[in-house]
Amino acid sequence: MRQSGKKIILFHFVIAFALLGVCRANAQMKPATPGIQAIMFSKIFSYVRTINGDEGYSVLVVYENVSNYPQSIVESFSNEGIKVIVTSMDDLPDLAVNPDIVYLPKGLSAGSIEKINQLPNKLFITGNPDYVFKGKATLGVGLEDERIKIYINLKLLEGKEHQVSSELINLARVVE
Repeated sequence: MRQSGKKIILFHFVIAFALLGVCRANAQMKPATPGIQAIMFSKIFSYVRTINGDEGYSVLVVYENVSNYPQSIVESFSNEGIKVIVTSMDDLPDLAVNPDIVYLPKGLSAGSIEKINQLPNKLFITGNPDYVFKGKATLGVGLEDERIKIYINLKLLEGKEHQVSSELINLARVVE
């Protein structure tokens, strides 16, 4: 009986450990609030070696139509001292030269994201972790298990000819 009791306890311990591992592997990833994104990106930009921030940072925010105008992200970035240029997809070719940073808000169509990603040498940022994992954005900020997380798509980052410091890589969840 004593041997059997130990086996049962061991069995329950193994099951509990396995379940914890499964839960950890399936961490809940979700977008961060616009305020968190703005605060984090204002810090992250200083770790991007290929972006000159001597005169502050400028971010191009693209939207498709008036109904998905990203007002909260525009306000949050502005509150953090980041210059924001907002454009619709229709006006994108006229503004694509500057700045070097392009924000991809949630809700853009796949076609729009593909068109935006054609812009050469841009740093694509987002608050939607899925965009980073799917190779649509180079840097992202999100929440994972209710903790703020930085995401870096190294393949896309290097393909767009950008470099980040090793310090940022060590802090981030790297997607290759």
